[in-house]
Amino acid sequence: MLLAEYWRGNQFVLAAARRTGSDPMLDALLLRFPLETAARTGGALALRARDLDPDQSLVRLREKGSTQRWQPMSPTLMEHLLHHARDRGVRDENDKVLRYANGAPLTLPHYEWLWHCWL
Repeated sequence: MLLAEYWRGNQFVLAAARRTGSDPMLDALLLRFPLETAARTGGALALRARDLDPDQSLVRLREKGSTQRWQPMSPTLMEHLLHHARDRGVRDENDKVLRYANGAPLTLPHYEWLWHCWL
């Protein structure tokens, strides 16, 4: 029961993020990605195209202390990340995945603002 309540609460936050802010699609990804993958802030900001394995629905998280780990994610989230990357101008495997609408890579201030705003 506790898990169901937790998920309903997260669904509310994700739905609200998709309807508000200057970049709702990015904000929804920024909230959903760590919920599914347990990624730290640094892991989300460091995410590059080469870190996505769509065949196995795995993401390589590169986090503090040079720690790297492969983490599963839902095929739906993988599809959204790949679509986001293509639409925002990712062309090279070393390009960062999470980007603003203008194609610039995501920065820490926006990520921190989003989490402080919603949680």
